[in-house]
Amino acid sequence: MSAESVHPSAGTVFDVRAFGARGDGEALDRDAIQAAIDAAHAKGGGVAYLPPGRYRTGTVILKDNVRLYLEAGAVLWGSAHREDYRPQHPFSGPGANHKDYCAEHLVYAHNAKNTGVEGPGRIDGNGKAFHLAHRPGWTHLEPAPWRPVRLIAFVSCTNLTLCDVEIADAPGWTVWPYDCDGVKIQGVRILNARWGPNTDGLDIDSSRNVFVSDCYLECGDDSIALKSSAGLLPGERACENVTVTNCVLVSTTCGVRVGFEGDHPMRNCTFSNLVMSNCRTGICIQAPTAPEYRIVHGVPMQNIRFANIEMDTRLAFFIYVGDESKAPCTLRNISISNVRATTERGCFVGGSRTLPIENIELSDVDLTVYGPMDGEFLAEVPYPYRVWDWWNKKGIPHAIFCRHAKDLRLRNVRVRWQEGGPRRTVTLCTRNDELPHDVTVGGAEGSWASALRCENVQGLVVENFVSRVAPGPVGAPPLHLKDVRGAVLSGCRYAYGAEAAQAFVKVEGAGTSGVNLNGKLVAPV
Repeated sequence: MSAESVHPSAGTVFDVRAFGARGDGEALDRDAIQAAIDAAHAKGGGVAYLPPGRYRTGTVILKDNVRLYLEAGAVLWGSAHREDYRPQHPFSGPGANHKDYCAEHLVYAHNAKNTGVEGPGRIDGNGKAFHLAHRPGWTHLEPAPWRPVRLIAFVSCTNLTLCDVEIADAPGWTVWPYDCDGVKIQGVRILNARWGPNTDGLDIDSSRNVFVSDCYLECGDDSIALKSSAGLLPGERACENVTVTNCVLVSTTCGVRVGFEGDHPMRNCTFSNLVMSNCRTGICIQAPTAPEYRIVHGVPMQNIRFANIEMDTRLAFFIYVGDESKAPCTLRNISISNVRATTERGCFVGGSRTLPIENIELSDVDLTVYGPMDGEFLAEVPYPYRVWDWWNKKGIPHAIFCRHAKDLRLRNVRVRWQEGGPRRTVTLCTRNDELPHDVTVGGAEGSWASALRCENVQGLVVENFVSRVAPGPVGAPPLHLKDVRGAVLSGCRYAYGAEAAQAFVKVEGAGTSGVNLNGKLVAPV
């Protein structure tokens, strides 16, 4: 395809070769690419066009009404030299020295409208030049002392598009739309190093009206992360009105993470038709505090929906409010529906003693549990649950563990305990002198307990919950309630063919009251 064959709606086309770009992988083509962008901007808009070739570059800055178009066979290749990157300082005030903000990027735009990157070409972040060897005890490669932490950064932009391009080997975060309004990300492939440090795919931060679809994201950190770290901006910014659909997510950490980082609101976000493969955690929704990131109270979060999800994970879902979080932090109106998932660890759904999670629904969930479980948390799951150091532990011995919640509903949830049939999975460092390595994990064995355990829940509905006693010596009932107030249980049963050698439900705790099982009140034991 030639420059003339770019879609006619593109406007005037500015071929970077006409401005001196060589595309031989040796010359620094940054200034030529920037000249093409500037020329398009001066004409009122157009396309900076990269024909096939390998263009070594540092920072290029997009501007109003200008798109960067990468032809098939064109590679925008990140330089390994810091001096080739132009520092950008869009922030002022107390947030300007935020410790995690890096001023250098490969592709950058600030306060631009109608801009973006398109085309079937490739952006290569050259991450291998910024990743050092594994440090014993670390899960990921050690980052170099300097790197462009955010490869592609759009700050306070309007009507932004990122379509069809392939992005590979990011040194850190791959795409960071921050305080943007009107973002379309479609048909993008991200291929990052499996153990690359902080190599998130999409970090949608304090942005509004975002649509992501038809993407393949393979990352060494979160594939998609929604954040509201608006502390660098004047006033409040919500991360809101975000839709993600029809994507495949591969990650050594989270397929989708919603919440941390941030102190500002997050609301009205939907995720649908997702396949999560070889992920540590499928769905992670969390609102802890972290003073080192200026997260003082935790994010106020509501109206988050997941639907139609296939997951192959070590942990299917983790929903968490930190013990030190405080108002206005909230976590309410969360739904996860029509999910088929595998998990090696128990799923956690819980608030804090002072901030219970509210109006949470799990429906039409088919969960297969595999792998060994130790007895560390068998007697009691610690409070607060140690969100920051659970990676190297077996974790919760219940398939689904819920506590400190109001209006919690589980409908048509089935837990299957896998016996036998070894599967290959990825483990993190299990000792301080080990590097990440693969292990073969078999069926559920060891100290697994209940399929569903609920503690300190007010307003619980469990309909058509199906499971059996977990394999192993514990012999706990599939459904175990403690200190639950106002519960309705109906249609719950052993899985077909399971031997009902004991009660399906156990109810206990001095704080328990108003538990109704199939129309009859049940007294705690």
